[in-house]
Amino acid sequence: MMISTIEINENNLLVRKDLFLKLDSFHSKKLITLIAGNGFGKRTLISSYLKHNNIHYTWFTLQSPLTTLQEFLSTIIMHLESIQQNQLETLPINQQVDEVINILLKKKDPYWLILEGCEHIQFENHHFALLNSFIDRLPNHVTCVFLGKRLPNKITQSKWKMQGKLLSINSEDLAFNKEDIKYLFHSIYQLQISDFEIERTLQETEGWAAGIALYYEAVKELPSIDREQFWNNIKTGDDIYQYITNEIIEELPHHLHEFLYYCSLCRTIDKEIFIEVFPNLSVHEAIHELEDKGVIMIYDANGTPRLHELFRRYLYKKALIELGEERIQAFHGQVSQTFLKKYQFFNALSHSLASGNAQKTAEIMNLMIDRYEPEHFLQLIDGWLESISPSLDLSMTSLLIFRCIPVKLSERLIDPLLLLLKKFENVNPAITLNIYHRLATIYFYKGELKKAIIDYNNSLNLAVQIDNRPMIALNTSMLAQMYRFIKNKEKSISLAKKALLLAEKDGYDHTQMHSLWNLSEIMVDEGDIHLGKRFAMESIDVSLKCDDAAVIYPYCTISKYYRKTNQLDKSFQWVEKAVKHAEKYQIETDLGWAYTELALWYKDNQQFELAEQYIKKAEELFKSFRHHNCIVRLHLVDILREFNKNEEAQKILDDIKKTVKKYDYEWITFYEPKIEPDIDEKLTLKLLGSFEIKVGRKKIKISRKSSKKLLFLLATQYKRRWSKEEIIGRLFPDEEEEIASNYFNVALSYLRKELEPNLKKGRDSKYIKYDGSHYYFVYENIDCDFKKLNDLLDDPINTNTSLETYIQLYSGDLLEEYPYEDFLIDKRDELKSDYLDVLKNLVKESEGNGKLEQSYQIYEKMIQVDPFEEQFYLNYIKSLLKTGQRNKAHQIANKAIQYIEVELGIPIQSEIESLLTIKSK
Repeated sequence: MMISTIEINENNLLVRKDLFLKLDSFHSKKLITLIAGNGFGKRTLISSYLKHNNIHYTWFTLQSPLTTLQEFLSTIIMHLESIQQNQLETLPINQQVDEVINILLKKKDPYWLILEGCEHIQFENHHFALLNSFIDRLPNHVTCVFLGKRLPNKITQSKWKMQGKLLSINSEDLAFNKEDIKYLFHSIYQLQISDFEIERTLQETEGWAAGIALYYEAVKELPSIDREQFWNNIKTGDDIYQYITNEIIEELPHHLHEFLYYCSLCRTIDKEIFIEVFPNLSVHEAIHELEDKGVIMIYDANGTPRLHELFRRYLYKKALIELGEERIQAFHGQVSQTFLKKYQFFNALSHSLASGNAQKTAEIMNLMIDRYEPEHFLQLIDGWLESISPSLDLSMTSLLIFRCIPVKLSERLIDPLLLLLKKFENVNPAITLNIYHRLATIYFYKGELKKAIIDYNNSLNLAVQIDNRPMIALNTSMLAQMYRFIKNKEKSISLAKKALLLAEKDGYDHTQMHSLWNLSEIMVDEGDIHLGKRFAMESIDVSLKCDDAAVIYPYCTISKYYRKTNQLDKSFQWVEKAVKHAEKYQIETDLGWAYTELALWYKDNQQFELAEQYIKKAEELFKSFRHHNCIVRLHLVDILREFNKNEEAQKILDDIKKTVKKYDYEWITFYEPKIEPDIDEKLTLKLLGSFEIKVGRKKIKISRKSSKKLLFLLATQYKRRWSKEEIIGRLFPDEEEEIASNYFNVALSYLRKELEPNLKKGRDSKYIKYDGSHYYFVYENIDCDFKKLNDLLDDPINTNTSLETYIQLYSGDLLEEYPYEDFLIDKRDELKSDYLDVLKNLVKESEGNGKLEQSYQIYEKMIQVDPFEEQFYLNYIKSLLKTGQRNKAHQIANKAIQYIEVELGIPIQSEIESLLTIKSK
C-alpha cells in the first residue's frame, strides 16, 4: 500500500549543518538516497531540510510491497493533478511516465519526489528499467529521494555516481557526532548535559538517533549524577531496550533469533567463522534478512558487518537467558579454535577467555609472546578485549591477563598507557578508570607497590564516581592485596571484607575469589588460622567456576595451613596439586608461587637441598617481579643458613638490602648485622655550601630523599617545634593523608637510624625529639657550621669573634645544592642578609681603624656571597684606589661589569670608568 503524503511538523525540525551542506547539492542531483536501519533519523533529516529551505515536495510512504511502476506513477498523477484512477488505467505505462514528466515540467521551483520505504519496491526487471529511465528524464528542478533500509539492487546507482547525479547518505553519515548531540541537547531539548555525558552517549549509542532520543526521555528529569550513571545501570526493561524489542526483534522470524543471539557474542560477524560454526545455516541470507527487518548492521572497511553496539549489549543479555552460559562458552571455544586455525591469535585469545578455558588461554598467550613485539600487546589492555565480547569486562579478565603477560613485556606498555591517560583524563572517566587499573596492575607486578596503590585508588575513585560496581569491587580487592604486602594488616582485612561484600552481593566471581584468598592469606599468616583455611577452601570453589588457573593460590594457602599445624603429609598433598596445576598452565607467576610453597615445605621437612633447588627456581621465575623476588630471596637466605651456607646467604642478603633501600620496601624486614660505633663519636653536620654529614670520621650518606628533606627542615628550623601535620604539609603536600603519613613515618625512622645506628626506640633519639605532640631538633653533641653561625648572628654585641671565624664559617649559601626546596628559600635569604649585614659593619670598622688589608678580605667575601650587589664593587674599588692598587681595582671593575652589566643588564661600566678616571687625576 502506498500512502501520499505526510505533513511536516515544525516542532520537530532539527538543523544538522554537515548533512544540510551535503543536501545543498540537490540542484545537480537526479537521485538522493538515505539508506539506514530504523531510528537513524532519515525522515527527520529530510523533513527538517525541506521546511528549512521551503522546498515543495510530494511524500509517498510504502508500507507493503510495490510490484508495479503504474501504481507509483498513478499515485503521483492523482496527487498532483486530481485525476481519477479509472482515467489512468486505460493509459499505457509509457504514457503514464510521459504524463508525470509533463506535470513536473510545469513546476518551476525546486520540487522533491520522496519515496519512503524503498526496500518494498519489488518490480519486474522491465519496470526497473522504466523507473531508471523515469529518474533520468526528471526535469533539472526535480529531485527524487528514496528513504529506506535497503535500496533495490536494480536501481542504476553506478551510472548516476559517475555522472555526479547521485547523493548517497548512509547510517554512518546519519549517525550523530559529539557536536550534533551537544546541539540537540543544549539547543533543542534545552538540557545542559556535561561533556562526559555527551561522550558516553555517543559511545553507547554510536550516534543512533532513536537511542539518543530515548536516552533523553529516560534522563530528562534526573539530576546530573544519576544521568552520568544511567548507562551503567540500564536494564532490559528500560525504554531503549523496549524499543529494540518491540520495533525490531519481535518483527523477526523465530529462526533468526538464535542466530542473532550468537552474533551478539562477537564483535564482528565474520562470515567464514560463522559458516564453519553453523554449517547448516545460510549465513549470507540470514544477514540479508536481518537487515531487511531493521536490525542495524555497521560495516567496516573490509565489508565485514557487526551489530550496532547498543543492540549487541541488549541481545547479549537476552542470549544469557535464552542460550545459557554453557552453550555460550562452548560457542566461544569453537570460535577460538577456528581463529587459531587461521593464525588469528588475538581473536583466538579473546574468545578463549570468553569460553572460560584458562588453560587454553595461557597456551595461546605463550604462543603470542614468542610471536609479537611487546607494543602489540597494548591491544589486549586498551579496551580491545572488552569490545570483542560483552563477557570480557576488565573486572573479569584483569586477574588472568596480567598474570599471563611477562613483566618485561608489560612494563613496556606503561608509556603508551600514560599517553592514553593524558588523552582521556578529565574527558572520559569510564576509559580513564580502566587505564589507571591497568597501570596499577603493571606497577604491582613490577614491584612498585606504592605507585600501584595510588593508581588503584585513582581507578576506584572514578569507578565510584560513575557507579561502575564491578570495578569498585575489584579495585578494592586489589588494594587489600597491596596493603597485605606492605604489612598493613588491619587495612587489608577491612578492604578485603568490603570487596567480598560487593562481590557476593552482586555476583562478581573473580573478585569474590580474590577477596577470599586475600583474607585466607592474612588469617593463616597472623590471624585465625582455621578461619583462613575456610576462606581458602571457599576461594577454591569460586576459582574453579571463573578462573581455573588461579586455583593454585588457595591450594598453596591450604598447604601453608597444614605446615603451620605440623601436618606435613597433608600439606604436601596440597602443594603437589598446586605445582602440577601451575606446570599445566605454565604461567610464570603461578609457577613461582607454587615452587616457593614447595621449597618451604622441603625446608620444614629438613630437605634443604630440595628446598634450595625449588626456591632458586622461584627466584628465577620472579626475576622481573622485583618485590616478589626480594621475598623469595629472603626465603633462600633462610634455607642457605639452615645448612651453613652463611657466606652465600650474607651476599644475597646484602643485595636484598640494597634493593629494599633503593625501592623503599620499608615493610620488608631481615636480620640486620649489629653496628657498634664509638659511643662518644661526635656528629658533624655541614649545612653551609655543600651538604655533608659524619659520625666521627666516617661520612654518612642519606640516600632516602624524604629523610634528607626531614633533616633539612628540622635542623634549619631548630628554634621551633613541628606537629606531624605541619611537617607532612611541607614535605608531602600533594599526597593523600594516609599515604603521606606512611611516608613521614618511614622517613623519620630511617633518618634516626642513620644518625644513631644503635638507637632501639625512636623516642630515645638524642637528636630528633618528640614531646608528645611536636618534633624538634636538638644540637647536643653536634658540630654544625650553620648552628655556630646562627649563634654568632644572634648575639649582636659579640666582640670576641675573629674575622677569620666569620669568613670560614660561611663556606656557601645554606644547602646551596638544594635551591628549590620551598622551606629553605626564606631561611637561606635571611641568613645571607644577616651575614652580609655583619660583614658591612666589619668592613666599616676595619676602614675606620685604617686596617685596609683586612677590609679587602671582607670585601672579597661580600662579593663571593652576593656577586650581584653593585655597591660592594664600587666601595671596594674606591678603597683599592685610595692605596694606589689600580691593577686590583681594574680586576674588580671587570668582574663588576661581567656580573652587573653583562649578566643582569644593569648599566655600570660608565660609572666605574668615571670612578677610575677621577681617581687617576
